[in-house]
Amino acid sequence: MKTLSIQLKDKQYELLTRIAKEESRRLSDFLYVIVGNGLSLHFCETGIVIRKTDSEFTEEEKETIANNEVLAQTEGWNSLSMKEREAKGWKYVDNTLSNYCCHSRKDDFIEMLSDSILSLAVTDNPTEEYP
Repeated sequence: MKTLSIQLKDKQYELLTRIAKEESRRLSDFLYVIVGNGLSLHFCETGIVIRKTDSEFTEEEKETIANNEVLAQTEGWNSLSMKEREAKGWKYVDNTLSNYCCHSRKDDFIEMLSDSILSLAVTDNPTEEYP
């Protein structure tokens, strides 16, 4: 697990502490709620797309990428239409994470990240697993 740290003025810290108390939370737990909800609210109408890291591809996606690379080396590949490529076994693999509306909530990585951070507010023993 990693720790985030920000600088606050004394009064800002005091007010956040009092707000957390009013919400029946410890400040550390309240901050999970603020960060989790803040991410969700900030990106609710703003799209974002980031490239996946190697660890974010499923095993099936990795196998498909490897197969696509083998296919791309075959003679005449570049002259084939997309339909012809697909007929030979090529499959699209999305190499990005996004929160676009055309994706389901399940595919919205911001919502998944937000939910996983929010869950830390009520977890006694957090793990490094995501989500």
